[in-house]
Formats: sequence, C-alpha cells, structure tokens
Amino acid sequence: MNKDHQGPIVSTYKPRPPGAARDRGRLLLVLALAVALVAAALFLLRDKTENRLEDYQTVAVSTQTINEIIQVTGSIEMPLRRTVLCPEEGSLTLRIGSTGDWLATGTLLARVEAEELQDLLYSRRRSLSDTGRELAKLELDRRFEEERNHVDLARKLRAISIAGEALTRAQELESAGAGTAKDRQDREQALLEAQEALDLVNLTIEESLVRFQFSRQSLQGEQSDLADEVLDLEARVAGLNVRSPIDGRLLSWQAEEGDQLARYGALAIIADTTQPRAYFAVPESSATRLAIGQSVSILVNDAAWPGRIASIGRETTASDTYGTTIDIEVEFSGEHPEFAAGASASGDILLGSRAGALVLPRGPYLTSGSNRWVYAIEGDYAVKRAVSYGSSEGSMIEVQSGLQVGDLVVISDYSAFIDEERVKLGGKQ
Repeated sequence: MNKDHQGPIVSTYKPRPPGAARDRGRLLLVLALAVALVAAALFLLRDKTENRLEDYQTVAVSTQTINEIIQVTGSIEMPLRRTVLCPEEGSLTLRIGSTGDWLATGTLLARVEAEELQDLLYSRRRSLSDTGRELAKLELDRRFEEERNHVDLARKLRAISIAGEALTRAQELESAGAGTAKDRQDREQALLEAQEALDLVNLTIEESLVRFQFSRQSLQGEQSDLADEVLDLEARVAGLNVRSPIDGRLLSWQAEEGDQLARYGALAIIADTTQPRAYFAVPESSATRLAIGQSVSILVNDAAWPGRIASIGRETTASDTYGTTIDIEVEFSGEHPEFAAGASASGDILLGSRAGALVLPRGPYLTSGSNRWVYAIEGDYAVKRAVSYGSSEGSMIEVQSGLQVGDLVVISDYSAFIDEERVKLGGKQ
C-alpha cells in the first residue's frame, strides 16, 4: 500500500465554492478605498482650518486724541433756481443763448408763437373799437333827442298858456252875459288836455333819460371789460418774448426750436450759481448735537471749502445706510468757485475731541454695516471679534468696543477666510 494514503482522511473538510477567493479580494479592496477616503477627508478638514494665513500684516490697537467728526454726504444745489415756463400754448420759434451763458434779469431768452392768442387779441381790439363807436353814437343820439324834447316841451307849455288865456276870456264873457257856460266848459277841457299833454312829454323825457343812462352804463361796462381784456392779452402776447426771470446761468434747455408746447411747459432752467448751498443728510442720533452757525468742511472734487450750518430740518427721512436722517443746509464761507448744480459733495462736521480713544488705521479690511468685526491675534490663531466703530479722522478710526489697547489685529485681506470664526497662523507675518 502506498504510504501517501496511510493518513486518516479528515471528515470535517468542506470544499470551497467557486469564486470565494475573488469575493474576499473585492472586500479587501473596498475597505482599503474607504480608509483612503476617510484619510483624505481628515487631511482636507485639517488643511481647511489650519495654515491659511501664509502672508499677513498686523497692527496693534493704540490710543490717541481723536476729533469726533460726522462725515456726511449730499449734493450742491442752487437755492435761487428757476424753471422758465412757456407762457402760452404754442410753438417755440427761437432760442436765444447757449447752455452755460450768464443772463441778466430781463435778457431775451426765447420767442414763442401762439396764433390763437394773437387772433383773440385782434378780435377783442375790434370789439373794443365797435363798443366805442356804439357809445359815441348813443351820446350823439341823446343830444339830438334832448333838443327834440326841448322843442316839444316848449310847444306844450305854449299850448297850456293859450288854453289858460282862452278859459279866462270865456269866464269873463260868461260873467258879462255875453258867453255861455258851454263855452267856458269847452275852454276848461282844452286847458286840462294841454296840461295832460305836458305831463306826458315830461314822462317821455324822464323815460328817455333813464333808458339812455342804462344803455350808456352797459356800453361803458362792456368797454371797460374789453379794455382790461385787451391789456391782459397784450401783456400775454408781449410775454411770448420770454425773458430771464433772474440773474443766473443757463443750466439747460428743456425744449427744442419747433416744439409744440403746452401752456406752462418747461423751456429752460436758470440758476444763480454764485450762491450755492450744500445739502447733507445727518444721522438723527447726531443731529441733536448740531447748531446753526456750526462749522462744516465741504468737500467737492477732492477740494475743501469752509462753510457753516444755515438751517437744520425738522423732519426725518428713512435711510438704508443711517437708519433715519435729518437734512441740513450749509452755506459757504468766503470765496468759492462756481459748482455744477447737483454736484456730489461730502462734509466733515466737528462735534468735539476725545483723548485716549482706541484707534485702528482705516483700510479695506474694516467691515461695516450690520456685520462689524475684525480678526484679532490670539496665540496661533486669528479669531473673529465683533467690534463697533466711532468717529474717524484722517487715516484712523475709533474702536468703541470689542478690542483693547495693544491687541494685534490682522489688517491684510480677509477674503480667503471671510466665513471662518478663527484661522490658523501658518505663514509669515
């Protein structure tokens, strides 16, 4: 018997199923990949929170006496400013003067043609002339009527005199027995009729006078109304030659030659640019510390001019930057150039001085608005700290809270770690 078959056969042996070795290899591969991914994630997480500042700058919080200054923004405006309006509905036929010209009061600026207005003036002049002729004719007719009435009145008075004399003779004849009662009665009737005729003439004369006075008063009233209307129309037509209402500079034209304009449509804008004012919006919290006459440094186009507060508003206005503000008006002190109307301006208003204020240099690293914070050095980290700022002066700004004197603050760019609460200091300072 072959000795290779003398050992006992193990009864517990089970043959391996096909592919078992391959499945175990796959499992080991998956485990290896998972370990690698976890290691990579840990490495990335570690890299994210550490060694972010490769090159940075710091500065220590210091103290100094700082002037408390309100910095405000606004614009330059011209209080003496006029919008020249088209006097009538019509066509702008001529513009005189160019933008930027200095115009004296009364200088001819433009001409407007208004045909309907001019036609109306012609019509009213004719009506005034016709009314004058009617009034003259009425006066002439009255004179001739008065002469006729005078003649008629004299005739009636003579008739009464004759009738009275006839009655007297008839009475005498009747008394002497030579006349009859009927003759006397006839003469009495004739006298009565002559008296009635006189009364009728007097009534006619009075009626004629009243009618004349009424007609004359009506015509005179119409004549006066027409004369006033003609004067008004003449003034309006004369106003078609538009003139400068003030001494000032022609800032802009609002219409072109040939334009059809409504009455009171804008033609041009003129302003006295020698008397500018600066208008600023001041935070309501600071406005209570302002006073009329207080000094203000007005900055326009990188140049500064002295000024003083001329008026302080009494109404607040909502502001996205300052919450609520109050408008102030600032007049220039001393010589100043002519500014463009509406030019941007800023102002520095000194409220007082404060010694021992904590300060940092101004720069783009300073955050503002509702998220005010800086990164301060704490050991091996730069840690975000909430701060509040106060006044600024020159290159320095006051820190009111969040830091202490001597604290080191990162003043280089924050953009690479702006969302981090703290950053590992791994680079060089």
